[in-house]
Amino acid sequence: IAKEQAILALDIQLLVLYQVQEDIEKQAEESVKQSGGIPKLDRSLYKQRIAVSNAIVTLINLKTALVNTPTADITLAKKAQELLKEHAVA
Repeated sequence: IAKEQAILALDIQLLVLYQVQEDIEKQAEESVKQSGGIPKLDRSLYKQRIAVSNAIVTLINLKTALVNTPTADITLAKKAQELLKEHAVA
């Protein structure tokens, strides 16, 4: 259950970051419209874009690792089966 809760928490945080990313893109588009061309992005806006993108990638990597990690009960069951096979009396 803790694994599923962690995955859900990551999904929620990813949704928040995607919304922030969308807001930043809207700000950039508005800046383009106002200037009539491609303006130099405000330095802080550019840094925010990079930071949000990096945070999204980090959370996706974390979620992928978490999803692909077997839970303790699966790991223990596999180990128990290996030990039973290893020490089985014929």
